Amino acid sequence: MDQGVCVNGIVLNHDNEVLLVKRSQNDSAFPESWELPGGSLEHEESMPNALKRELKEECGLTVEVIKPLTTNNFSIGATQYLETTFLCNVTDHIYTIALSNEHTEYKWIKFDELDKAGLSDYMKKTLRDSEKALKFTK
Repeated sequence: MDQGVCVNGIVLNHDNEVLLVKRSQNDSAFPESWELPGGSLEHEESMPNALKRELKEECGLTVEVIKPLTTNNFSIGATQYLETTFLCNVTDHIYTIALSNEHTEYKWIKFDELDKAGLSDYMKKTLRDSEKALKFTK
């Protein structure tokens, strides 16, 4: 079995809502599903640098990676991925989203709206675990 490492980010706006992006219908893995922005690491790239790059590419946001919140794993075909979710701050406090062609929509949701947001069980677990980590570290 192959292995991969990926990262995603909890980006909170001024109303304490989390940014979610919807994968393209042409995506080979999990088409049209809502997720946190992020992606896979490139060769010899650190997790924070990969997340900064992915958030810039996918959403047009410049972020500071603050701290890891949770780690989960999932599989796509024969590849097992380890995914770490980080808390991120938008450095310029400008929350204008410019989606890449990887995603078709974005939305901001509150943690207490997870059950009515059309999310996969995996994404709900990731967000709930992240919320717990945020409350624990405040």
